[in-house]
Amino acid sequence: MKNLLLILTCALSTSLFAQGNLQFNQVLTYMQTFTGTYAGVNAYSYNSSNYTVPAGKTWKVEKFSLIGGPNGGWLTINNIHSLNQDVINSGPIWLKAGDVVKAGSNCSSCGALSGSWFVSIIEFNIIP
Repeated sequence: MKNLLLILTCALSTSLFAQGNLQFNQVLTYMQTFTGTYAGVNAYSYNSSNYTVPAGKTWKVEKFSLIGGPNGGWLTINNIHSLNQDVINSGPIWLKAGDVVKAGSNCSSCGALSGSWFVSIIEFNIIP
């Protein structure tokens, strides 16, 4: 009887604090080739457009790759330099509604900057 009561208590407390269930919605693939903008004194930089997680959704960033530029590239989340090209195998990154993602690259003492980037995302609906 004690075990049954413990199991019911755990089940009820878990359901009371749940934030919702995830339901697969779609796979998103963003990719683009780019040419850097001259930033002065043989320096170039590139930043992609912003991609925002819609309300009621969550994103799981599965893979990020950027080719081009001697300094590699990065993926920023909410304007924080958060994922370098060098650590792309660090595991998936979960993003909540309203988070903003963009890719970037730069170089100094270079004659030009060009390349391409790719990000693969699984989007989930949050079901209350």
